[in-house]
Amino acid sequence: MLYSSRPSSDRTFIQKVCNDILSHTEVEKPHSDKYCFIYIEGRDREINCLEDVAAFKSTKVFSEYNYPIFLFCKNTSNLLGDPSLLKKWRINIIPVEGIDSHQKYSDYCIKEMFYKIPYEIENIVTFQPDGMFINSGWEEWLEKENIDLIGSHWRHLAAIQVKDKDNWLSVSYNSVYGCNMGFSFRKASKIREISRFFGQYTQREAGAPNDKVPPEDLFYSFWGYGSKICKMPTLNQCDKWAIDPMDEDLYKEKTSFGFHFLKAKSEWPRCNHS
Repeated sequence: MLYSSRPSSDRTFIQKVCNDILSHTEVEKPHSDKYCFIYIEGRDREINCLEDVAAFKSTKVFSEYNYPIFLFCKNTSNLLGDPSLLKKWRINIIPVEGIDSHQKYSDYCIKEMFYKIPYEIENIVTFQPDGMFINSGWEEWLEKENIDLIGSHWRHLAAIQVKDKDNWLSVSYNSVYGCNMGFSFRKASKIREISRFFGQYTQREAGAPNDKVPPEDLFYSFWGYGSKICKMPTLNQCDKWAIDPMDEDLYKEKTSFGFHFLKAKSEWPRCNHS
């Protein structure tokens, strides 16, 4: 397990969810480039833990077609424990170096990663070992709802300030409840537009200590929704896309297409947006 240091109840729950995904019989599906998946691991570790394999398989068993995967990683040794999966799962490896901190990860996402995806692919899903699919039908739902940018919503509001000479200036955009981009959907053209227009600013997360640089999910949420480049999803839409955190009770209900972060018992009260 990748998350072997988690409490035993969480480990048991993570194992159950991953094994449920892995138990699905995979059927051969036609290829399509209408969507693609992104998985990024900048640390020097082998990508073959239980959570890794389950996350990758979830993109295949819960999708209508066999879409390509773009794997940004440093270590390709014993990848997923089975080299035959590279061709079967349409995995394209893009080497990365030195992405070993949250700030470097965000910088890479904003300045480089989305420019390395073929421009003919407009629809991108990012996934991680703690964020993956548990239900199918997401493609039809995204198109029906006309989603531009979505992830599981935060339970707080956040904003960005911009530096002008020696002064930090607030921006007129409203604070956002944001979308966690660990497991997310993004339209590539809109993501690149946000990066191009707002990536050159010196900026910080409002209220965060030590002039903390905004993480990439706050960057895209704040500028994308505030500028109206992206249509802001409702909280109900966010919950339909992914639950964060997903606990055992919510997993039994399986009302979302996926999750970000598994926790056997969540200390957060359940959200009711109706």
